[in-house]
Amino acid sequence: YSLEGSGISLDIFPSSIFKFTSFSNLSTLTFNHADKWILSKLSKAIKDANEFLANYDFGAFANTLYDFWLKDFCDVYIEVSKLSLGVDSTPTSQNASRNVLF
Repeated sequence: YSLEGSGISLDIFPSSIFKFTSFSNLSTLTFNHADKWILSKLSKAIKDANEFLANYDFGAFANTLYDFWLKDFCDVYIEVSKLSLGVDSTPTSQNASRNVLF
């Protein structure tokens, strides 16, 4: 759901192989700029979403989730993370990006 009326479920499905799970081991990793960027965007989206829910602003809540998922995570981070997961990148960079993605 979004205020614009587009179907979020159709946008989430292709990217559903990428998911956030445990963040407990993230503190031991060395992140590149893209990893730090998406984690900061996630943190802001969580903060904003909690505020909107507390104020019963469900439209803004849905848009916050939609904007993070589609615009930040799918459109930008997944594309950029392909570079840090490639064969030319270091194992440290690959490991950090894998942990952020999964």
